[in-house]
Amino acid sequence: GQGGGVEGMMEAAHAHGHSIPTPLLDCLRRAIAAGWADQVAHRIRRTEQVQRQLQQPHGKRHAVRYAACNTPSTIAGSAGGAVAAANAAGVNDEWGGDVFLHPRSVLHSAAPEFVVYSQVVRTSKRPYMGGVTAIEPHWLVQSRTPLAVLSPPLADPPPVYRPSPTDAVLAWHDAKYGLHEWQLPPCLQPLEDAAAAAAVFAAALLEGRVVPG
Repeated sequence: GQGGGVEGMMEAAHAHGHSIPTPLLDCLRRAIAAGWADQVAHRIRRTEQVQRQLQQPHGKRHAVRYAACNTPSTIAGSAGGAVAAANAAGVNDEWGGDVFLHPRSVLHSAAPEFVVYSQVVRTSKRPYMGGVTAIEPHWLVQSRTPLAVLSPPLADPPPVYRPSPTDAVLAWHDAKYGLHEWQLPPCLQPLEDAAAAAAVFAAALLEGRVVPG
């Protein structure tokens, strides 16, 4: 079937008159994002292009194309070089390392920007993702996977002290993901430079933003 993933669980639950609480769904999605960090796919077309395609009246439902995080794409870069790289990686069909969201997938109408899949089913037509779950891109950094690569701490916006329960000096980082270096949302991480962190904390203390626990 084209269910699977958290969305497939939701569909099955609704079919039997049940619902899954949103906090539990988010926990499941986060766990899947962390556990299958090497099976993340990113939609290739922009949201506007996909929505125009999906909203065509009486139009045929088309599969939505994604690039996989750990294999070259025939779209991302020169097609010839990408196909050669995909062949070297053991992917030897015309799609290179790209995968598709099936038209009958419960996620087809949403076509999320980032998804995790549990398997790839290769048909005579194209490779389809199975067990697909929609995820939020910032979860990929939070999962601590080495596929998420952070920049050095950014000077702008500057590091900031966050009071309890965080009680730490945090710095902003740019983040990229996977072989294609997809841009993720900027993220906050503890500032490792002890001297710089001490200076930020001292400024927060003098401004009265540090509240004793």
